[in-house]
Amino acid sequence: MNQGTTYFYYVTATNTAGTSAASNTLSAAPIAPPVSNGPELDVVTFNIEWLGAPSKAGLSMTRDQQLTDAALDILDANADIFALQEIVIDPVNGDALADLLTKLNSLDTDTWAGGYNTYFSYWWSPDFNSFPAQRQAYVYRTSTVSNVSFQTLLTGVVPSGDNRFASGRLPFMMSATVTIDGASTDVNLINLHLKCCTGNTSRRQASMQTLDAELDANWANANVIVLGDMNVADNGGANGEMANWGLYDDSNNDSQPDYAHAAGAVQDLAWDDIDHILISDELTDEYAATDAQLRNVTLSTRSSDHDPIKTTLTLQAPVADTEAPATVTGLASSNVSYDSFTLSWSATTDNVGVAGYEVFQDGSSIGTTTGTSLSVTGLAAETSFAYTVTASDAAGNTSAASGALSVTTTAAPDTEAPTVVTGLASTNLSETGFTLSWAATTDNVGVIGYEVFQDGNSLGTTTGTSLSVTGLTASTTYAYSVTAADAAGNTSAASAALNVTTSAAMDTEAPAVVVDLTSASITESGFTLAWPATIDNVGVIGYEVYQDGSSIGTTTSTSMIVSGLAASTTYSYTVTASDAAGNTSAASTALNVTTADPTPMADALYFSEYIEGSSYNKGLEIANSTGTSIDLSGYYVARQVNGAGNWATPFNLTGSLENGHVYVIAHTSSDAAMQAVADVTTGADALNFNGNDAVGLFFNGELLDIIGTFNSSANFGKDVTLRRNDNITEGNTAYTTSEWASYGSDDFAGLGERSTFIDNQAPTTPLGLTAYDVLATELMLSWNAASDNVGVTAYEVFQDGTSIGTTASTSLAVSGLTGATTYTFTVTASDAAGNTSA
Repeated sequence: MNQGTTYFYYVTATNTAGTSAASNTLSAAPIAPPVSNGPELDVVTFNIEWLGAPSKAGLSMTRDQQLTDAALDILDANADIFALQEIVIDPVNGDALADLLTKLNSLDTDTWAGGYNTYFSYWWSPDFNSFPAQRQAYVYRTSTVSNVSFQTLLTGVVPSGDNRFASGRLPFMMSATVTIDGASTDVNLINLHLKCCTGNTSRRQASMQTLDAELDANWANANVIVLGDMNVADNGGANGEMANWGLYDDSNNDSQPDYAHAAGAVQDLAWDDIDHILISDELTDEYAATDAQLRNVTLSTRSSDHDPIKTTLTLQAPVADTEAPATVTGLASSNVSYDSFTLSWSATTDNVGVAGYEVFQDGSSIGTTTGTSLSVTGLAAETSFAYTVTASDAAGNTSAASGALSVTTTAAPDTEAPTVVTGLASTNLSETGFTLSWAATTDNVGVIGYEVFQDGNSLGTTTGTSLSVTGLTASTTYAYSVTAADAAGNTSAASAALNVTTSAAMDTEAPAVVVDLTSASITESGFTLAWPATIDNVGVIGYEVYQDGSSIGTTTSTSMIVSGLAASTTYSYTVTASDAAGNTSAASTALNVTTADPTPMADALYFSEYIEGSSYNKGLEIANSTGTSIDLSGYYVARQVNGAGNWATPFNLTGSLENGHVYVIAHTSSDAAMQAVADVTTGADALNFNGNDAVGLFFNGELLDIIGTFNSSANFGKDVTLRRNDNITEGNTAYTTSEWASYGSDDFAGLGERSTFIDNQAPTTPLGLTAYDVLATELMLSWNAASDNVGVTAYEVFQDGTSIGTTASTSLAVSGLTGATTYTFTVTASDAAGNTSA
């Protein structure tokens, strides 16, 4: 006979005559054998009412008395798990749960543990002094409850602006394994504390419907026990508030009621009879109705005006599951690489529930997962693999393999770096940049670019083999290296460093303007111009001197001897300074200098002898009576041929002529006696005069002296020697015969011997003045000998500026002094010409 099949029975009786009659028909169906019962689980929901608050329920009691009363109530209930509401845990009032567990463990031989919800009453705007934080919590016996975990559900709800869980106490779940009488069962409990009072009926309904949707979606057939303080305002009857929540239909379409209201006479519930069990405290215990029928244990309480609800659930042994999950479909691959990819599939279904999936690669298992995807790794590149998936449930039933999915891995990546870059070089170097270049490097696939580093920091990348580096500091050394990269991201080691030093900064700053020009040693034809050194940001390399706006030369010193000036003439001088970069200062303030008036002493050279003899016996003697050595640069002689035309080709003088000396010019074919005293011999045109050719002495184009008359062809000096009178010490631009004495032809006597020396040079200043043998009224003075171009003839000694005597020696005895008196002595030196030293 088969379970669930109806069979019909009747009986007939036959007499000896063979006559029979049928009895009435009886129908019957065999029933299923009873399911064996499992262990009993005792659970309690208990609003412990502000446990841990300073004043509990308006009563004056110590914290220890609060904890003791609560612990005794829990021990009296003698259950495995307690879902508590309104336990206070906050920074101001302390942790009542921790203290309660301490109290329980001190009063009971069993060990207690617990956990609490992190979401508490009005957690978004806490005021722990005025409203201590009410929380949901669990306490449980560790002897029967293990593998405990906690989580808060529906954290996406915003209680502060929502009708759902408006007080902020979100559903708090405890998952655990219960082991009773040697049998273990996994359970899930949800601790609720809904908003109280008659005005919040719609809020409680919205909260429970939101929770119902969460459980249908994620906890179907999970045997969830929902406990807590529902705060409903009636007795929960057929027309009560809870009935209006709409939770007792089959809203998840699994042919089972969503909830059983487990309390009072409802016991021994089978897990396969119902999705979720609802156990409620405070159905009416704070309100005017009786709920005695909801309690199967009558508990008194010391610690709260809310009675605890204890329900004993008989956990039945599960019916054997022999149905395999449906075949897995929807296999797909993603993130395919050379050695891995992600395999995914659609979730399949099972009569109880899918526990996991097993993945096969080419027929061999490569792993299991509870999700609907698996990361497959360790594959060979460019290879095809076949994948199938099976699903299994908790009873070990396994589905048939899915249809195979073929997956081909990609080509293996390039892992070889380019070779090290070499040949770094710098060009176009300036003070702020340069061009860095290098030799192209190689790679097994191909180089796609280079990265340049300056002192270890990246400057940028380029696909070429050079980079323009800018923004540098002048006169600074930088270290550069280059790496090469390929398309796969492989990078070579850095090249050897190239040190590059930038050029010095371009100097654009001109020197400071030269100031304080001074003049010294002014003569009829020149003077010494001097100035203080000026400054520059880098350095002054020279000065340029301007005379009346025209440059007359440059110098690296701070003075210049100016010559070739006209006597009694005023000139304007300015100076500019320049640096190595070519920057030039503005011109200094002009200094006006007036040359000295002419003096009886000759201010220039002049002719002192003229020889026009036989054949080529032709010569000239030039004298220096200026009192100083003369640089002959710029001096020359020339003749006017036969008294006609311009001056012919000049003969330039060279060297110098000392004061008092003469300079002799003789024709290269003249008599040996002439050449023996000549300073220079020449066959130049200027020495080919014939007695009717005027001969002139010039300086820088200016006629200084003349023999003969310009533009006259008369013979004035043919076959004759002319010597200048001794009293003539300067030239004359108009030939005057009275200045000359005439001698016979080829008379060379005295040529080169004329003396015109005038001593106007003072001795040097005597140095080393020392006093010794100093007594009360006398002392000895001595000094070093001074020097002179001719000779020192005497020394004069001064005491406090007054001469006290002269001497030819280098010492003098001084007497007539007053004891303990300080005197100042000086000495000057003089020569025979009357020149006196400073």
